[in-house]
Amino acid sequence: MKVEHSEDKASRLTGEQARLPVVLMGRFRPWTYRISHAELEIRRTDGGDAVDRVMFYGVLAVKLKSTYSPLILRRADERRRQEMLDFLGIEDPRGRIIPVLVSSGPDDGFVACASFVLRQHL
Repeated sequence: MKVEHSEDKASRLTGEQARLPVVLMGRFRPWTYRISHAELEIRRTDGGDAVDRVMFYGVLAVKLKSTYSPLILRRADERRRQEMLDFLGIEDPRGRIIPVLVSSGPDDGFVACASFVLRQHL
């Protein structure tokens, strides 16, 4: 898996590199949601060397719990994807919206977004 380095000295796994499903061990919680910039950050709160935050961009809708341990990210199946689009009241014929299920067990939350990045602080 290729790791790119950005100016803020964080490792980034993006696009095809950040394939779903992903299981991130540790305790995570929603940290920042910037509606004006359509950005969501879920951050690891218990330290550690692994991925410490997930950034979502082009966020159209979210449904989240207050904490996740572990944090499991999966791509929604077609039925759940359509439920998200119906909730948003939009169509996505080109498949540009990434329907990400967010969970730590049987109950799923979701993030409908254009992209996401897994980051590890170096």
